[in-house]
Amino acid sequence: MAEPGDSVRVDDVENSSDDEEEDEEESSTESDESSAEESGSEDEDEAKSSDDDGDDNTNVWDSMDDGAQTEEAVEASLQADYTKALNFIVDGRKQKALTIMERLLQHPILQKFEVNVNFFNWDEARKEACANHSRVSAMARLFSSLHFNIGRLLDDPIDHLLSALTVYPNDEYLWKYVGEESLKIRDWSMALYAFGNCSSAWSVIRGTLIALYNANLFEDCLLKIKSVLEYDKTYFMGRVLKQIIRETNSYWEMKCRQVFNEDPALVQDEDAVKITEKEKELILNKIKNTGKFIAGVEPAFKPVVIDVGTCSNLAEVGIYLCDVYDRIESFSSFSKQSVVVCGTNVLDEFDEIAHDASVDLIDCVNVVQDLIDRIVSVETTQSASSI
Repeated sequence: MAEPGDSVRVDDVENSSDDEEEDEEESSTESDESSAEESGSEDEDEAKSSDDDGDDNTNVWDSMDDGAQTEEAVEASLQADYTKALNFIVDGRKQKALTIMERLLQHPILQKFEVNVNFFNWDEARKEACANHSRVSAMARLFSSLHFNIGRLLDDPIDHLLSALTVYPNDEYLWKYVGEESLKIRDWSMALYAFGNCSSAWSVIRGTLIALYNANLFEDCLLKIKSVLEYDKTYFMGRVLKQIIRETNSYWEMKCRQVFNEDPALVQDEDAVKITEKEKELILNKIKNTGKFIAGVEPAFKPVVIDVGTCSNLAEVGIYLCDVYDRIESFSSFSKQSVVVCGTNVLDEFDEIAHDASVDLIDCVNVVQDLIDRIVSVETTQSASSI
């Protein structure tokens, strides 16, 4: 028979084990509930954060779109003000136009194109322009156009022309303009540099000779005259300047013979016989009155020549015309600018096509008329027979 104390101890042990199992189940249940709550809160946080991110992204793109539209609107406003200034120039209200254009140059969008022309790397700019095929942005073109047109309204436009050239460093028209204006103020070094960036047009050759002679660079002047006379022996200004330099003193007489490979045994050069004192005086007066001489060389708006003969297809013609339009818009006036279209080969081909087409058309008309006459005659015959 078992003792009561032993049975009590066994029951206690069993009860205690049951209690422990219940406690473990409760604790596991509580831990599961807490983990579920935590995971739920984390999911809510992630959902909120994703919603916040979505809102942030939407706001960023909205702000970027608004900024782009604002910049486009500002650029359009600047272009409109520039057009208004050009209209004032055409109407003769130059001071009003000058005020508007100077104010436009102070705008932050255009200020970023301002450079110090005294430290500007022209060689690098010319190479870069060639690589980009001289394509520039609308605001860069506006910046250049503003400086060009402001320069036209001032007595000394050189600084503004140079600023315009920082955008179009290969534009020979602008360089020639700088050279001619430099001659007016007797800035020979600037004139020579500007003309050096132009092709060998006669106006450029004349300006170069004037600058070389006035700068007392007689040897360079003689070398330039030699290169021109090899191309055209009748070039009047070159022949006269050559004789004027020759008569300066014995040194330059000897130097002249060396440059032109003349025979020193000859007492008198053939050119010296042909050139009169009146002709020498005429050339010297032109050189001394450089400003007046250059001012009448060409009109303010020189006719734009469009040589379509250089284009091989219709697409190139379109590009050419667009470039001319941009040039007139930037550096001229649509109300005063004349345009000359040329191109012998292309026009001849068009003439042949037009001629052939006209012949074909005439043949076609004759054939149609012949058919009509036949139909009319048949109808007349039928009506007569019915009667």
